[in-house]
Amino acid sequence: MGTDSAREPKIYIITINWNQGEDTTKCLESLKALDYKNYEIILVDNGSIDGSPDRIAAKFPNVMLMRNKENLGFAGGNNVGIRYALSRGTDYIFLLNNDTKVDSGVLRELINVAEPDAKIGVVGAVNYSFEYPDKAITVCTSFNWFTGFTKKEPLEAISKGIISEPQEVHGVTGSSLLIKREVIERIGMLDERFFIYYEDTDWCVRARKAGFRVLYVPKAKIWHKISITFGEKSVKEYYLYTRNILLFMAKDCPKVFVPSFFLFYIIKNFVYSLKFIMTGKAEYAKAIFLGFVDFLSGNFGEGRLDQFVSIKRSI
Repeated sequence: MGTDSAREPKIYIITINWNQGEDTTKCLESLKALDYKNYEIILVDNGSIDGSPDRIAAKFPNVMLMRNKENLGFAGGNNVGIRYALSRGTDYIFLLNNDTKVDSGVLRELINVAEPDAKIGVVGAVNYSFEYPDKAITVCTSFNWFTGFTKKEPLEAISKGIISEPQEVHGVTGSSLLIKREVIERIGMLDERFFIYYEDTDWCVRARKAGFRVLYVPKAKIWHKISITFGEKSVKEYYLYTRNILLFMAKDCPKVFVPSFFLFYIIKNFVYSLKFIMTGKAEYAKAIFLGFVDFLSGNFGEGRLDQFVSIKRSI
């Protein structure tokens, strides 16, 4: 950390802690190996009650710790750090999930792609599995606007080195996203209505609409604690995904595709809900229904999260 090279653009790394001190500590430890020097770290604590903020502050005195009184979600928590970084004159913001470990060259690889081209506004790293370190597990989002489905990620081709050059996409994952200051000044902050899920994709699509390019960089790597055997979403996830994809598509989908998407999505979720009810999982059908209700009523942000069981992804 520091300013060993005045020629390097300034990067503020922002990560969020929420009662996950062990993961956050390991993530911060991994940042010490970065071969890029002109960076600072902001840790935003989202109202943890496990004592982890104090332990982390003692262990990493050079990390800027910002404490929220409550859980503001991925979007709100990151926005706290982003505002501070912008006030300090940063050139770039790097959003990094706290349950990750970075490759030493990740920032340099991202900067090498972003810096030479003023039109490149957002770049993202490839997320690899902790369980199988050579296996890419997520990197980007590209949409079929007609249905709202995301297109299959080229993970095997990336893992095998078949794809090695940067690729343009609709969005990159917010777990390892580098964005230029100029982009944020043009399009604004993360939309806190999402709370978590689709806020990163919305940001990227807004950047594209403003004339910036969004790319993932195969040579930029992190390792992320996402199981490669995902299994069924939790009830909370069904609620959030339902509500948030409706918000995302209402905001960002090309208008010509909006009617087809909403018709398709209503039919699809009606079928899903019937299946859940018939298999004794009525709580999932209820989550989908409430996702629709809260989208229509404008109940965004944290919404009804306290009504559901615990969520898988840390926020």
